[in-house]
Amino acid sequence: MRGRGRASFGRFRRQPPDKGSRRQDRLVEKTAEKTAAKRQKNAANKPKTAAKSDKIRITFVCTGNTCRSAMAERIFKEEIARRGLKDKFAINSYGLRVKPQDEINPKAVEALKSLGYRAAKHKAKPLTLAAAKKSDLIVCMTARHKAEIDLEKCYTVGDITGGGDVADPFGAPVSEYVRAAKYLAYSVDETLELAEKTAANRRNNQ
Repeated sequence: MRGRGRASFGRFRRQPPDKGSRRQDRLVEKTAEKTAAKRQKNAANKPKTAAKSDKIRITFVCTGNTCRSAMAERIFKEEIARRGLKDKFAINSYGLRVKPQDEINPKAVEALKSLGYRAAKHKAKPLTLAAAKKSDLIVCMTARHKAEIDLEKCYTVGDITGGGDVADPFGAPVSEYVRAAKYLAYSVDETLELAEKTAANRRNNQ
């Protein structure tokens, strides 16, 4: 069987192609050229993924980075993903008085899940001057946090929404964590809009 198979293919290769075969070859070549040109054109027109440094950076800040700002980070990351904006925004959160290695509060996890958000692993991080400088918008949970940071690009959730501060739910029932998470979710659209404006102003002034 193997010998016959090789002989058969050999005879096929030795046969000169007829005019019809040549025509088909030319058509295939032309089609391949058109396909390659189309792919090249599509690649040129395809929007480029934003480099990390080009993203609009939103930073959330609370006291310990285990409850409010941690929930804000998770909520905003999922909301921008749902809107197809992952290539446009970068979300982070920090605390002003952080205990190293502290993780997100279990009640915050429960609150997020109750509202349909995933609770990814999270460890508290202290806000640094470098992180603050890189941010296009810093969103604080309270006026006290804002006063402590004292930067022009710093706003409270209340400044953005016209509401009040995000009350600290630490030590309270899960219902208070849910209340805070709902308020943060409510602020998404206005926060993203403000972040675009502050980012544009920052880049224009550079």
